[in-house]
Amino acid sequence: MRKLWAISACVGVIVFALPVDAASGLSLDKAITLALQHSPVMTGAEADYAAAKGERRQASAFPNPTIGLDAENITGSGIYNGTDSAELTAGVSQMVEIGGKRSARIQAADQGRIFARYGQSTARLNLIRDVSIAFANAVTAQEEATLASEQAKLAKDVYNVVNKRVNAAAEPIVQRNKAKISLANAELIAERAKGQRTAALKMLTSIWGNSGNASILSSDDFYKITEPQTNLDIQKLLQNTIDYKQQSINVDQAKSLLDLEKANAIPNPSFTFGIRDFRATDDQALVVGVSLPIPVFNINGGNIEKARQQSAKAESLRQKLLLDGQSSLIEHSQQLQNAYLTATKIKNDILPEAREAFAQAKRGYNAGKFAYLEVLDAQRTLTDTRLAYIQSLRDYHIQKAEVDRLIAQDIPSGENQ
Repeated sequence: MRKLWAISACVGVIVFALPVDAASGLSLDKAITLALQHSPVMTGAEADYAAAKGERRQASAFPNPTIGLDAENITGSGIYNGTDSAELTAGVSQMVEIGGKRSARIQAADQGRIFARYGQSTARLNLIRDVSIAFANAVTAQEEATLASEQAKLAKDVYNVVNKRVNAAAEPIVQRNKAKISLANAELIAERAKGQRTAALKMLTSIWGNSGNASILSSDDFYKITEPQTNLDIQKLLQNTIDYKQQSINVDQAKSLLDLEKANAIPNPSFTFGIRDFRATDDQALVVGVSLPIPVFNINGGNIEKARQQSAKAESLRQKLLLDGQSSLIEHSQQLQNAYLTATKIKNDILPEAREAFAQAKRGYNAGKFAYLEVLDAQRTLTDTRLAYIQSLRDYHIQKAEVDRLIAQDIPSGENQ
């Protein structure tokens, strides 16, 4: 549970209390579950995969046969008047794909289906990253709002103490005016922080369509950080990521589509089988035929060149993905390390000193040894330190979400389905 540092005031004495637990609420895991269940992003990814499966099913289909009926020597003149001399032919024509067209088409569709399956996982991972970042921002806003509310209460307590000292002629009136101004500013900051908290919550819940209660967020995991790994083999990590594998599938599919266009340059023959009926003699005869397009005007050269360039582009995109991933991973890893070091330093060294300085200033003020300005300065330093700690934790979780996404190796289930 997140620790809140409560400060209470007695008559003439301000006491620095021990940390108390924050109320638990919507956790990050629950927020991710809600997003995966209700976000239209996942619905779209599932539709893409269903479409790819339909394309694969269609790729294996054979060409439809053609049925035909011809009537010759009818409604002419002389002996061809009417239909007595008619020749009727009924037959079936079937085009046969050759040159490996069907197998190339099936292979390209299979790779498209796997690509879409990877797409489901990349959509899921992207959504988890987005929820994690939005959750970190929302928890930060919540904690800052809590801190601002505490500061407003503290400012009011300090004002009451100063007011009593002024009434007892232990302080000049100007100190009461300063305390009153400090109280007004603290209350204004608290109201502004509440508005920012509300906006951050709306940004978070909008990811899954505002389903579920998110009025309070659990900050359990927000205050738990671990030291990031260093000296990683970045290139090896990225080559094992789901994004790189998906792009590799895209390269393979582009090559299959090139093979398909090369196969399409080979004409497909059509075979015809039928029966011819001679009405004049009541005889019948078998009709057999074959036709083959002559590749003179169209040898599919344009489509072959297009597919060749798209294959080269897919390969270059894979290389670009690797290079961009290296740059992004280096940048986010460094920022993650910086955020971790900052948060750890503040928690272990700076924050305890700021708390002690504030406690000493309050004790000295109550004993009449320190001026009120020293108390305000110590209070401001403690507040700024706590804000810096919260913001460093936010930066840590945001950068961790980015790094986790960049090196994600989630393999889609049922890849070969």
